[in-house]
Amino acid sequence: MEYAVTLLIDESDALRLRSAFISAGCPSAYTENPPHISLATFEKVSKARLIKAVETFAAKTPPLTVSFLSLGIFPGVKNVVFLAPVVTKSLLETHESFHAILQSEKIRSATFYLPGKWVPHCTITKEDDIETSVKTMARIHSQPIFTQFRLSRVQIFKLNPAVTSMGAFELSGHQGF
Repeated sequence: MEYAVTLLIDESDALRLRSAFISAGCPSAYTENPPHISLATFEKVSKARLIKAVETFAAKTPPLTVSFLSLGIFPGVKNVVFLAPVVTKSLLETHESFHAILQSEKIRSATFYLPGKWVPHCTITKEDDIETSVKTMARIHSQPIFTQFRLSRVQIFKLNPAVTSMGAFELSGHQGF
């Protein structure tokens, strides 16, 4: 993947998450980028068109609140442990709106981020074996993070060769976009 577009958890809420992750023994969580929910990733994309799409999305999209009420795991040789938000109509509409804007710019994201295939999540750890992942889930389970979090910015990250922010934009739209 070359780029990712994410909804960022507000800084005060992000600090709460980081503190909980450290308390749970996951100090490496979010050393590269802040807590977020990814909207899409891209292998190859025009940087200028992607920035235009994200700016358009930010201008049309109001901030939203998500509730993390469960944990999940994406299985594989290297597992991903994540917080799972309650999938609300507002969250799905926000995601679908972003992909409609991408489509208008003739940009296509990775398949598993397309509407109907997307699993919204906030990564806690990645690339751990199953035993370590289960222990992480047990430690996170007792943390006071199963509550609401505000998402008010959208950010573009360049992923290779290192994670680098390409810009963040405030969600400034109004309900009923």
